[in-house]
Amino acid sequence: MDLEVGNLVSYTFTSLNCSDIILHKQKIYLSSSTTRENVDISPDIKQKSWLTPEIQKTMRRNLEIFKNLMNSEDRKPAKFIVSSKEMKNLPGSCVLLYEDGCNDAVCFSPPSKPVCPVTEKVKGQSVVLKVVPPSCPATVELRLLYKANQDSVWRSEAVLKNQHTVTLTDLRSGAVYEIKCAALGKLNYTRESDVISVTTEKENKEFGTAGNRADRSVVRESMGRIYQVFVIGIQGEKKTIDVASSEEEFNNTMVAELKQKLAEKLPQDASDPSALRLLYTSKQLNDTDKFSDHGIKDKATICIIIRLPTGR
Repeated sequence: MDLEVGNLVSYTFTSLNCSDIILHKQKIYLSSSTTRENVDISPDIKQKSWLTPEIQKTMRRNLEIFKNLMNSEDRKPAKFIVSSKEMKNLPGSCVLLYEDGCNDAVCFSPPSKPVCPVTEKVKGQSVVLKVVPPSCPATVELRLLYKANQDSVWRSEAVLKNQHTVTLTDLRSGAVYEIKCAALGKLNYTRESDVISVTTEKENKEFGTAGNRADRSVVRESMGRIYQVFVIGIQGEKKTIDVASSEEEFNNTMVAELKQKLAEKLPQDASDPSALRLLYTSKQLNDTDKFSDHGIKDKATICIIIRLPTGR
């Protein structure tokens, strides 16, 4: 056995040591010196065997869990064994987990199948989804999985405790996405919800995404390339800011200019550029800084870290 592996999973028979009345009666019958007809094996004695149909069903279910866990590609490293240990409170069998080299085992329970996400809003290349926090105590983590339907690799977003909505951003224009929830249990044992499909809005090359047309303050006069940045607000809202029409102009753009453009898209009571504080790659941006000073590139994401009261 590889001692470096700290997790041990055991399919454990819990009732093999239980006496079986039928076998006991048969033993008496075969060894008795008395007349064998005197040994009664009545129908009601047969009913007392511990291996009831319900226990058989439990044993099959535990075996399926054990097999699925053993065959899972995403689980944590573990060794798998079969053993016997009398446990009267768990008749038939159970799956025991000795986690991280611990001598005390816990009975492994898989997470329940999660509720599939519900689409609340599609705007441009962003999708807002409603998720249901897990009620099953065996669920260690809930994740939202998504991919474009022509892709093979699923991307994921963690769902925080008591979080009810998740926003997916920077999706492909006019693409069909498959989305589902995944409940992770111990050893990353995973159960997935049903899959839903969502189609993002198709981008109009002249006016931008249909869902964002109301946000456009200026209609582009040329079909040339537009250099942009994305700004994430305090509440997680995302703004697309058109900065320049050439790379040189983009690199020479000052942070103060970006704040002015951003202020035009904010509510009137929060549109004072001097009250905004911006952050890029964990560094605060000063008004006199140029984009080139911080290596800010086209389509970069900048965060609003605080909005100070006007006049401060």
